[in-house]
Amino acid sequence: MSEPKRYFWLKLHKDFFQRKEIKRLRKIAGGDTYTIIYLKMLLRSIMNDGKLYFDGLEDDFASELALDLDEKEENVQITIQYLLKSGLLEMCSDEEYYLPDTKDSTGCETAVASRVRKHRERKKALQCNADVTQVKQLCNREIEKDIEINKELYKEKDIDIDTLSLCEQKSLIHDVWEDAFDLITANVKKSLDNLVDEYGAAITKQAILDAKKQGKSHIKYVEGVLKNKMLEENIPANNSKRKRFVKPTLSEIEQYCIERNNNVNAEHFFDYYESNGWKVGKNSMKDWKAAVRTWERSEYRKPTVKKNSKEDAINVVNNLMNKLGGVDTEQPTTDFESTIDVTDSVVY
Repeated sequence: MSEPKRYFWLKLHKDFFQRKEIKRLRKIAGGDTYTIIYLKMLLRSIMNDGKLYFDGLEDDFASELALDLDEKEENVQITIQYLLKSGLLEMCSDEEYYLPDTKDSTGCETAVASRVRKHRERKKALQCNADVTQVKQLCNREIEKDIEINKELYKEKDIDIDTLSLCEQKSLIHDVWEDAFDLITANVKKSLDNLVDEYGAAITKQAILDAKKQGKSHIKYVEGVLKNKMLEENIPANNSKRKRFVKPTLSEIEQYCIERNNNVNAEHFFDYYESNGWKVGKNSMKDWKAAVRTWERSEYRKPTVKKNSKEDAINVVNNLMNKLGGVDTEQPTTDFESTIDVTDSVVY
């Protein structure tokens, strides 16, 4: 069966421009342009659950993204740097980036679900505005049409849920609930989204159908069904499958930096994230190795300081003596006037 056509859109929260990160971004010279680039990035990521990928078509991610968004490369580069620092963009790997805000800002529905929704809206309008006779005549035709649309909708639901994106799975579960109980509120949608995140779409769908058979239309009943099912069948929830972040040791960081052959100061890296609770911006760190790779290219990289040896110190003294009068460096001098304090010139 061919994949159903779906519509995606970006939901802009009413306080979007009141957020401190966005206010700070807009105050930068050219900030409105950078804000538009950020919104374009959100739009590009909604079909991939908030992820952007570097395909290697250009020299780096910023150049490739600038080409995709039809924006100037330097503007995209500045935007990326700001988003990384503020936690609005996370670097999962060299080829994968994640926009955390996409999850709560994405809306989607299938073409069939859109027709069902519009059809129900028309039916409600008819019931409110038409007289009883007209409603009966129209309802007979509309019911037949509704049956055909619902058949198409249920046929669509026979597709493998696991092949859909997370956004599509949640939209499908919303449709299943609405078909089962006719009404779905914003709170129910949010609860269903959380259940999909925790248990998966397929099991959540079955729990809704079980609730319908029992005549229970409360979301708490569905939650109870899922919890009991997990206990009875000893099935771990999706959250338990996710790799939990484990704080690295200093030696692990040092070993990884050696493998990468980079100039990242492992001790500085460890102290920095130890002091802020291992967070990237405002979000908890997911992959410390990805953070190390980011440091390789960022201004946070701390250059190593080369300590001077005794031989280096002697060379500094000789150079200074030569500049001040060409003193023979092979003969030691006892002249007080030729004595030079080079303490500040040598680092031990």
